[in-house]
Amino acid sequence: DYTHLASVKLFLTGVEDDVHETIAVPFAATAPNVTVVQQRSNSSLLLTLTGPGLSLPIVRDILETATYTNAAPEPVVGQRVVTVTVNDGLNPVVAQSHIDVVPTNDNAPVLGNVDATQTFVENGPYISLLPAVTLEDNDHHDIFLMQRAAVTIAQPRAQEVLRLSTGGPNVSTTFANGTLTIDGPLSVSDMQAALRRLQYADEAEEPSPASRAISVVVSDDDHDSNTIDITVEVSLINDQAPVVDLNGEQAGGIGYDNAVFVEEGADVAAVDASALSVSDADSGAFLLQWASASIANGADGDSEVLYVTASSPNITSVRYWASNYTLELRGAASASGGWTSSWRRCAASAATW
Repeated sequence: DYTHLASVKLFLTGVEDDVHETIAVPFAATAPNVTVVQQRSNSSLLLTLTGPGLSLPIVRDILETATYTNAAPEPVVGQRVVTVTVNDGLNPVVAQSHIDVVPTNDNAPVLGNVDATQTFVENGPYISLLPAVTLEDNDHHDIFLMQRAAVTIAQPRAQEVLRLSTGGPNVSTTFANGTLTIDGPLSVSDMQAALRRLQYADEAEEPSPASRAISVVVSDDDHDSNTIDITVEVSLINDQAPVVDLNGEQAGGIGYDNAVFVEEGADVAAVDASALSVSDADSGAFLLQWASASIANGADGDSEVLYVTASSPNITSVRYWASNYTLELRGAASASGGWTSSWRRCAASAATW
């Protein structure tokens, strides 16, 4: 019964993201004789339209262009309500529009705060790889969960192990072919806690001295995190005794019983010069420093001698003490190199026999 309205109000309630949430009526900006006033509070927004230009067709066109916008990077999930009130001066009419704010998984997880170099000591305990790692994801943590993490050893060796330490929440893991997989779904905080329990060890008796390269990546199914790289240096220990085999590995035992010295004859080899070996089971570059050989039951004093016909350049000192029939060699040399070649030239003589 009346072609013009006194006012139109659009009232947005349930606002969670402050000024990021807006409602607009673009057509009102071009409609003649229409005034728009905006009033905002902490949890609501009110648009009031007044003026003689509020004819029914104009109001219809204005409402058809009404929009809701939320520009928050990660809006609070939930429902917003827009209440529309039109008033002709006598009988206000109310209608509502319900808007569901739903999230999208549009951010990748981010790993940080990593010590890029760790050290494992041979035969030592497991070491922690990521004790203070941080995991962040700007998406809604309660909705988009971490689905898995993969921790991979490049060129893994048979006795290398990745695991999670005990004491934390029960987390499903699998380890195969040098890769530890932490299975989700887990919250960001739970996945971070799991990664902080990550441990490494090489259980080999004599591990390789080479550095290990380990990579870590987390996935929320839609996005992979940045990859972090960890270098594990292996500190070797000298825990194996050298072994001298005077007659070579093919013969039984390690002694040499074939030397026969004939009275007034030529000097004789005290070892099997073609087969003798000196070995050390330690891995790494541990060098032998000295060695000695003695005649256990020498009887002819200065006339009975042990000597080497030649030695490796790394053997820096060769001495013989007739008082106790002892030959001593000193110098830093490898077991398979300098020491083996030097002892193969060990001979004995007895001028008075």
